[in-house]
Amino acid sequence: MSKYYMPENVEKVLPYAGDFESAHIALDYPYGRLQCEMRFWCEYKKGKGFRAVTRSKNPKTGEWNKPHADTYVEALACYIEAGTGHIKFAEYRYDFIDAELFLNTFEKGLHIEGKKPIKYNIIRSAVVEKLKGTPDYTLFKIREMAWAEFGEWLKTAS
Repeated sequence: MSKYYMPENVEKVLPYAGDFESAHIALDYPYGRLQCEMRFWCEYKKGKGFRAVTRSKNPKTGEWNKPHADTYVEALACYIEAGTGHIKFAEYRYDFIDAELFLNTFEKGLHIEGKKPIKYNIIRSAVVEKLKGTPDYTLFKIREMAWAEFGEWLKTAS
């Protein structure tokens, strides 16, 4: 299965955790034949986006291993997978996932900066549908109307 799919087995969306201290913790993560503590969080960098970061604790030494960071995506949320109880990451990439479905499912676990590209894509899609078949159906007019509506949404977003 592709890495970029809309998770269907979401038990619970976890609140946004942006650093090691606020990370979500799994106490029984596999570490070879042993088990260890693993932390999961979403790192945000302006101009790049979000990336999933994990860090495990070596059960033999008790020391934290080096953090492992994924590639940047437009938005990211953590959730608990139904059935397994595992902590997973849900990635939003505008060209792979239905924006409205992703926002409705993961909104409470998203950082405000992660909501912006999703909301813009929802607004732009609505504008495209509204203008189809009219003389205003141009790239310039679509952008102009979408940015105007997005600006209005930004004023009300927290």
